[in-house]
Amino acid sequence: MSRRGISLLVLAAGLLTGCQRAAPVGAPRGAIVIVVDALRADQLGCYGSDRPTSPNIDRLAGDGIRFTHAMTAAPWTLPALATLWTSLYPSVHGATRRSDEMALIKDPAAFRPVRVLGESHLTLAEVLSANGFSTAAFVDGAYTGRVFGMAQGFSEFVEDEVPGIRLNVDALLDWLDGVGTHRFFAWLHPIEVHSPYTPKGVPLSVRARTDAYARRYREQQAEEQARFLVTDFDPGYSGPVDGSLTILNRLHAAGRPGDADVRHLRAIYDRGIVYTDYWIGHLIDELKRRGVYDQTIIIVTADHGEELFDHGGLEHSTTFYDEVMRVPLIVRVPGGPHGVVIDEQVGLIDVMPTLLELFDLPRPPRLQGISLRSLMLKGEPLPDRYLFGEAAMSPWMRAMRTNEFKYIRREKGRQELYELHTDPIEQGNLCETDSGQCRTLAQRMEQWQGDMRAAKERLQLPAAPDAEIDPSTAERLRSLGYH
Repeated sequence: MSRRGISLLVLAAGLLTGCQRAAPVGAPRGAIVIVVDALRADQLGCYGSDRPTSPNIDRLAGDGIRFTHAMTAAPWTLPALATLWTSLYPSVHGATRRSDEMALIKDPAAFRPVRVLGESHLTLAEVLSANGFSTAAFVDGAYTGRVFGMAQGFSEFVEDEVPGIRLNVDALLDWLDGVGTHRFFAWLHPIEVHSPYTPKGVPLSVRARTDAYARRYREQQAEEQARFLVTDFDPGYSGPVDGSLTILNRLHAAGRPGDADVRHLRAIYDRGIVYTDYWIGHLIDELKRRGVYDQTIIIVTADHGEELFDHGGLEHSTTFYDEVMRVPLIVRVPGGPHGVVIDEQVGLIDVMPTLLELFDLPRPPRLQGISLRSLMLKGEPLPDRYLFGEAAMSPWMRAMRTNEFKYIRREKGRQELYELHTDPIEQGNLCETDSGQCRTLAQRMEQWQGDMRAAKERLQLPAAPDAEIDPSTAERLRSLGYH
């Protein structure tokens, strides 16, 4: 079925439900999805951190459902978000990078990810908008932007020229006040956990301006930098690691530093979590004050995690170890259970079908994820299945994960296999001792890749379009360490 046909199907479904903006009796009125860029699950208190990084997120987990093993489909933002919003794997939605992998091999410094989420895809926001929801997104970062196809379905898309979760939380609340009694869907995407692990500075484009917006922003920024820096989990450190892009680039070049530097790196990474958690807490408090909290599905998750030299690497985008692939997933459903912990493996690919079922809306036919509603609200187990990781900025790398095992296929036939219950930090490669199991999983991987090619052909999807990167987007990319 063409995208136009699917869109008409969804619109018809909206008309069948009366296309009313008021929620049906007993159904949640709206949803807010908070995607914290580069947030590792294991650095949150409710996921086992020994630091007080996330008291507000922890309280939300206690008021809802926490998934201990939620997986992203890609180790960097663009393909991961496209999977979140379409419930399609990256090899199907195509929002990844150039298909010519040899360009990366021949000239890595010149290689750029250029594919975007094309309009041929139906997004969660489009489905909800067609069914009468007011939709809005408040994003920071670069790959979250309009030029990469992320604005599809959002009637309000706020891509601030200046960074700051405070500004976006305030804007979200103002927008929500204007929604009235209508049903709503909002996406909040803070960037403060993402590298560089320093307070986000005032952009060059704003520093010299004298208008009221710029003056207000500079005043707020000074306050927010003080709030950010008040956290110090490693006060005795006197080394060179400060979280800046300059230092991070040196660490990439030099390899793993000493233990004291690694501990400090983790401490300043955690500082960004504390800061972000503060504003998530403010948002939740304001939802309660407005009487909206008990009408709203709230999801806290991440597009991917972060390497902090767990396996010798730093930041993200090139590996499939769990520090990058395992993300937090906390879901609070009005009238749903409290303090539930679910150990079954799930994926970001499941968020779209889950929200649609929670809103009692029809499921479009092309989704590759499954709804988690019955698992969350009734405790019904999921079928056994594999989840897959792809679209890394390393040629040919793929990953496959079950509740028990992680299989990684690397370049030149290298393979890794880890038993996750006995080796959760993935240190003992079982492919060195169990070649038969590796061979079986390699065959399953090949089968899956064939399935993805067949799915793309069956859906008759066009090639993903190229990004047209404007100067503002280029500046954002550079500020986050992308060239």
